[in-house]
Amino acid sequence: MNRQLPLVAALAILSLLAIPGCATIFSGSSQRVSIRATPEDTTIIVLGGATGAAIAKVAKVAALQRRVLGLLGGALGPDDEALITEVGLERFLTGLILEVKTGQVPTDTTAQLGALYQRIPRALKDKLVGSLGLEAFGVGRVDVELDRGEIYAVIGWRAGSVMKLSSIDGSFNWTTLWNILNFGLGVPIDILTGAWLKLSPSTLELALQPLPAPAP
Repeated sequence: MNRQLPLVAALAILSLLAIPGCATIFSGSSQRVSIRATPEDTTIIVLGGATGAAIAKVAKVAALQRRVLGLLGGALGPDDEALITEVGLERFLTGLILEVKTGQVPTDTTAQLGALYQRIPRALKDKLVGSLGLEAFGVGRVDVELDRGEIYAVIGWRAGSVMKLSSIDGSFNWTTLWNILNFGLGVPIDILTGAWLKLSPSTLELALQPLPAPAP
């Protein structure tokens, strides 16, 4: 019996595994991410897609704001649009998501902003929240499977605390190097599936600080 046959067979199997995309096989096109927040009653919101990328990259917030205002259309007047600009898009969207998901306006919402939420028709609010790329919504702890190759905005909100904004981004997945060493046969598939990237951080801690006491 030829002693080299097992070795040749093993090398052939490894070569076949490399063809479909090594990083896709070993790492997958998605990744589990754990998010923890303190205090434990902190609400956690994970936004993906264009919304997550825009909020995570503050420079694109203006474009996102135009898209949000466009979706709301005739439901808003000039004063409403000025109010959204004043309070900040991330705070407006966080309050809107909380109102839609829990049926309650956040306790630290101003009367003016709360009235704005009430004026927006429910069907329009549902449509807007559905278009925001909402990946996860929970309190204190969230474990979520996210697609690689995306940028996600993570928002921590709690009444009486300063809102915390963080991001989860893709970094190079070193498993892809196996494809490069195998003449790059699986690289296109890894790029198409996003498996060539690894989400970082895979564990995120959000520590919210109390709002500063008002000046006497």
